[in-house]
Amino acid sequence: MLVMSLVLMLAPTEYPAFDADRAASLCEVKRAERDMTILYEDNASCVADQRADHRYFTVIAANADPAFAPAFARCALTWTKDGTTDWGMMEYCARTNIDGKRDFTALRADTKNLLRTSVNKCVADETEDGAPDWDSIASCARDQVGGHRDLALFRRAASTATERQGIDLCRMQAVDAEDKVVDWANAVRCAARIRIY
Repeated sequence: MLVMSLVLMLAPTEYPAFDADRAASLCEVKRAERDMTILYEDNASCVADQRADHRYFTVIAANADPAFAPAFARCALTWTKDGTTDWGMMEYCARTNIDGKRDFTALRADTKNLLRTSVNKCVADETEDGAPDWDSIASCARDQVGGHRDLALFRRAASTATERQGIDLCRMQAVDAEDKVVDWANAVRCAARIRIY
């Protein structure tokens, strides 16, 4: 908790610097642990990719909305071990957070009332210590939108009143007791077990 709080205080310009020696050590480990020889003929090409990923991350961080700073700080915390940063994963983490925020914003804008509440809950569920994981938030929102759509399809396809009642029961059971928000992904998983379409 304390470490995350310290990382969240980092300004966008205070991310780890590129260190060629540490990158070379990381590349040696990666090449030994996994068969990375398909990607890299030698350590130098791996280090060159790490340097390029560092540059790419630096450009992303410098030009992103400052609201992404907590998410990027989480990336730094996740992908820096013993002072060595995996810049490929750091850059990927930053990019997926930006893409996730864009996808979440589009999904939320396209939802109404009851579904919007479920989509908005994804932010609270996928934020830890003030740092949102926008990739996970977007995935959660997609699950909610898809679950809502599929539950309606299942209900229309139900051939008996008993099946429709079962689907309605799934929806009622998917309401969170605390915040009264429907988890549409859970509701549709329940409904899928009622009958095989």
